[in-house]
Amino acid sequence: MIEENVEQNKDNSPFKIILMGKQGAGKTSIKSVIFDNNSPNDTLKYASTNEIKITYYTFLDKISMVVYDTCSDDSTIKTYFTNQKQFIFSNVGMMIYIFDICNKKKDNILYFEK
Repeated sequence: MIEENVEQNKDNSPFKIILMGKQGAGKTSIKSVIFDNNSPNDTLKYASTNEIKITYYTFLDKISMVVYDTCSDDSTIKTYFTNQKQFIFSNVGMMIYIFDICNKKKDNILYFEK
């Protein structure tokens, strides 16, 4: 599926994936394990992401992807949907919203419903 979408992209831009979710949900850890082949134990030392981290990947020498690992404090999220909207959400191939199911607070889902 991803390979088909990348090959059909006429301007040769990479397949864009955005990781979003509340702070502490594990976006950077998931990116690190899945895309960088790090051990889950290595991610325990990660601090909160305080800006968008953009990382480019190439798979099988022909599949280009770019992953946007987003910062998730409330004020930054508001800018994502206002003055950074075009930069962040243009040409998105996939957005993954990550929930922390171990978080006892119900604010994860309530926040998403806003």
